[in-house]
Amino acid sequence: RLTTDDKAYQKHMAWKKKGIRREFVKTLFKKTDFMACRICEKVSARQVSTGSKEYVVVIPSVKRNNDEYLRKTLGSLEKAKPADVSVLLINANQPPEEHAYLIGWCSSRKKYKCIEPPQVPESLIKETISNDKRGDSEHFLRWRTTETEHALFGLREALKLHTEYIIWMQDDVIVNKDLFASLSTEDVVCLRDGNDYCGAVAYLFSRKFVEELIPKIEANKLTMPIDWIIFDPRPPKA
Repeated sequence: RLTTDDKAYQKHMAWKKKGIRREFVKTLFKKTDFMACRICEKVSARQVSTGSKEYVVVIPSVKRNNDEYLRKTLGSLEKAKPADVSVLLINANQPPEEHAYLIGWCSSRKKYKCIEPPQVPESLIKETISNDKRGDSEHFLRWRTTETEHALFGLREALKLHTEYIIWMQDDVIVNKDLFASLSTEDVVCLRDGNDYCGAVAYLFSRKFVEELIPKIEANKLTMPIDWIIFDPRPPKA
């Protein structure tokens, strides 16, 4: 059939455009069969030589007075990112259906996915307020708790995509057009230009770092903002 059906042939050979899946290469490495090992060796060498990495971008967003900030952020990201990089847009607006620009962007672009986090429990917000030792305002603590829960949701969703790296950024960041050509292979890198404090503005995280960061956030979220937790060397309590 492949010799007579051009569409079937193209579908059958589509895997060549992206290369062999990492999971398949790992399976080959575990084989004792000589031929499988030779195939694995060749494929592995080819993939290493390309220096390819896998990324997913995570952006939490809420609707503001106008959508100009979001238009600039998403426009700059679209110009910078390779075509195969997926983007998770966390629609944290309440109600989510009012964030029309974000929803429209996702519906018209295949690699962008809008997902809605669960509503932050009022009991968690009150517990954060009762644990405050710095005298922060209730308004700030509500915002901080919400931001942290949305970050946890986004990072967990990103891990489900099994990429090597996760790029985290706020929804008002202008992305450098050369960002993906100059990314580091370190576990955590601040992507904010200049020498200003990074806050929680833009980061490159390795998958390993995120897997270790999530329990740290859970252990410290009642008393610390997320940007402090990222740089806090203390492991979460057992």
